[in-house]
Amino acid sequence: MVMRKLTREEFDERVDFFDKMACSSWIVEIQKQMLSTLGSWDHLRVLDIGCGTGRLLHRGASEKSRLTGIDLSPLTIKRAQALAKEVIPDTDVTYYVADAESLPFSDNSYDLVLCSCLLFLMPAPEKVVREMKRVLTTSGRVALLNPSDELTLDISLVLSEEWQLDRTEREALIQWGRIAEKRHRFGAYEIKALLEKHGFRDVLSSKVKQNIGLITIAYAE
Repeated sequence: MVMRKLTREEFDERVDFFDKMACSSWIVEIQKQMLSTLGSWDHLRVLDIGCGTGRLLHRGASEKSRLTGIDLSPLTIKRAQALAKEVIPDTDVTYYVADAESLPFSDNSYDLVLCSCLLFLMPAPEKVVREMKRVLTTSGRVALLNPSDELTLDISLVLSEEWQLDRTEREALIQWGRIAEKRHRFGAYEIKALLEKHGFRDVLSSKVKQNIGLITIAYAE
């Protein structure tokens, strides 16, 4: 099956959906687990690729960090900028409309790169991984969140009932499972091979939230 790259217009149309998903209790729990693994962002230059409305950056923000978010959707970036003024007014944060496959930043620009719920959507994930490596400093870290190879639409339906999710959160989880089946569901071995191929080391992955999500942390060589 040939995967099609989603367009800017398609992401523009889904701003509300993606923001509601980013606020869902199950994704918040997973992202907080990833953030706890990363520790403090004090004095770090942090880039979030596919930042959406900026919720992940807001959760990890420090007044001593310098944050950047990029997203393909201009409407999403506009929402992220407005939310940042409300939620983290004293933090240095900048948002750009940009393509994850061609980042508008110099080599070795960031100490930490985040990519949550985006890599699995890309027809060619290796293009994004190469850009992550390029903009990271030596020994800089990347933190990824993707659906795991155990997530299916059927499992998302079962878990939405088991977790007694409200309608909005249930729709977000079901959509995550549905899209994952059509795009990528990464296993630890697969994501490790992909990252190591493009210059990362010490790749460590863990399945979370009843094994539906895969958090991966790695270091640039």
